[in-house]
Formats: sequence, C-alpha cells, structure tokens
Amino acid sequence: MTNILHSAPVGNEEKGAIKSPRSEIVAYEHWHCGSDDFDKSLSHQMAREQCPKRMFEADLCCVVHDACYMDETRNRQICDEQFCHCLERTVARSQNSNGNNKTVEIKENGCLDVSSTFCHIVNIFGGVAYASSVDLVNKQKAAMEVWEKQEAEKKKKAKELIEAEKKNKSKNVGDEAKNKGENKEANKDEKSAVIHKFPLKDCSDKRLVDCSVQLQSCTNNLQNKKLGDGNIEANGNSFALLLSAKLAECTNQFCKCSSTKLLTKIEQNDKECVNNLANICAQFSDDFGGILEQNFEKTKCCVGLTVMCTLLALLVITIFLYILTKIINLFKKRFGEKSNNKHKDYLKAKIRRNTLTNALRHVGGVGGDDNDDEDFESRGGKGGPHYVGF
Repeated sequence: MTNILHSAPVGNEEKGAIKSPRSEIVAYEHWHCGSDDFDKSLSHQMAREQCPKRMFEADLCCVVHDACYMDETRNRQICDEQFCHCLERTVARSQNSNGNNKTVEIKENGCLDVSSTFCHIVNIFGGVAYASSVDLVNKQKAAMEVWEKQEAEKKKKAKELIEAEKKNKSKNVGDEAKNKGENKEANKDEKSAVIHKFPLKDCSDKRLVDCSVQLQSCTNNLQNKKLGDGNIEANGNSFALLLSAKLAECTNQFCKCSSTKLLTKIEQNDKECVNNLANICAQFSDDFGGILEQNFEKTKCCVGLTVMCTLLALLVITIFLYILTKIINLFKKRFGEKSNNKHKDYLKAKIRRNTLTNALRHVGGVGGDDNDDEDFESRGGKGGPHYVGF
C-alpha cells in the first residue's frame, strides 16, 4: 500500500497513472474513508454514486493516509499532500488505449469530483484525526517500552540459567534432575512473558492465550524481516506497534481474536479486562467501540445522578433553613409583643398614678411644681379651704 505513495513524488505530473487493480464496489463495512460514522457514510455514498469504478482506489488511498498519520517520522502536511496525489493519480485519472499500442490519460468528471472533495475535506478537518493519532502513538510507545523491559528481563534470566547450567554439569544425577525442573519452570515463565505483549491489567484469562501468541508471532515476523522502505527501523527503540499499516494489521488481528474470545460471553470478572482491551482495540473493532460507548454512557449517568442528588440535598437544606427561620421569627414576635404590652401597661399605670397624685395636690392646695412654696407664702402661709395643716 505504501508503494502507491512513493511511486511518484508530489508535483510530478509527467508519469502515467497507476492502473486499477480492480473495479468492484467496496462494501460499507470495509470502507476506511472518514473519521467517524457520519463522514464514513457520506464519503461512501458519494464514491458509490459518482465514481463506483474507483471506489477500491479511493479506499486504498484512505488506508495509506491513516497509516501515514501513525508514522511519527512524517508530519500532517506531507501525509495530506501524498493523500491528494494518490487520489489524483488513481481515482481522478484513468488510461484508455488509442489503438496504436499507446495509452491516453483521461479524467472522469464524477471521479474527479470525488478526488477533489476528499482532498479538500482532509485539508480542512484532518487536524483532529492527526492529533488523535499522535496521542495513540505515544500510548503505543509506552506499551512497547513495557514490552521491551519484559524482553530484557527474559534474556537476562535466560542467560543466568545457561550459566547456571554450565556450572552444574559436574554435579550428580540428582542435581541434574533438579536443574531440569528449574529449567522447565524458567521456560514456563519465559513463555508467559512472551505471550503477554500488551500491558493489559486484569487480563489473565486463558481465552486470550491464543490471541497473544498470534500477536507475538506476527510482530516477531515483522521484526525479523528487513524493512526496505525506510519508514520503520526494526532496531527495538523505534519499532512500536501501530506505527505503520503492517504493524496495525498485527494489532487488528489481535483485537478481532480478543473480540471473538471475550465478547461472546462476558463474565463478571472479565469487565476490567474488556475495558482495558477496549481502550486499545476500539479503533479496530466496532464491538470494542461499543464497549467504550457503554462505559461513557454509564459515566454520564453516574455524574448526572450525583449532580441531581446534590441539588436535591441543597434544596432540602434550603427549605429546612427557611422553615426554621420562620419558626424563630414567630417566637421572637410573640415574646416581643408580650414584653411591649407589659411595658405599655406599666407606662399607662404610671401616667394615671402621676395624674391622680398631681390632681390631689392641686385640690388640696399643694402645687406639684417648683413654685408651690411661693404660692403658699403669697397666700399668707395659709392653705386653701381643703388644706389640712399638720
């Protein structure tokens, strides 16, 4: 697939277009163009209606474009340019014989529209897909580092066993039998270390053993094979999963195998394993994508329920405080009215008492103010008709 991109550099229009290897329509479930279900559906419908004879070539360009995004040695601009060039050479153009053993390139209007539209959409919206691919590459690098650490420990342990075996050759038969038993256990540990390539937490299910062995075999074959295209170096450090379409195929096989083994019957103790597998395999398997959607929906429900309970609790507390405040104010009002009434009654009684006292004094000829003594003297020191002297 990568040969399509490298067969002609961008801007070289003199070379002939690549012949179509086949012309049948690509089914929707095998269609790779589009970053989500909506884009995938629209692009598939457009290619099917306007350029059915070049659907396979358009899909192939999308596959190679996805693989280019996963290659950390290339940036987005290069991948998008090569994608547009791939569409132009394999989708927009075709070759016809003119009868003189020569071919003439022609451009078909429907396929030309498909090529231009796909290229334009990628240039506008490709940034989101590229950013997500960079994040995925970083995660796979971390996974590969864990696996390389396991491999290093395995080699170190194997070397120690070989040295121990050489030292123990001179011992008796009983020691040799004992050493054989230890070697069997060590080999068993080595195999288990090889099988679990991914750092998958809680995935000790025996049903995944075959899938892990298949994955190990696939990646080992790619590591031992010389990669001449210059895109990937099989030196252990830069050789990480999902950095090319070839390695993505190994992971794709592993995810499909895991989906068949685990998702047919999910038990209670499989949930953690399935969730961890879904984080890696959601891009390859629709089944695991559904698992992620279910987990997301559950998380949203839990968050919504928590928020609702919190709001209800705040509402209950607010109502309780409001009622309590009303009760306190009511008690204060009642006790305050009683105190005011007592004070008013006291003032009224005092006023009546003072009024009566003053009236009696005036009637008896005794003033109630500071001039009473002067009035008494002005009257010759004699009291009024009702004044009683003591």
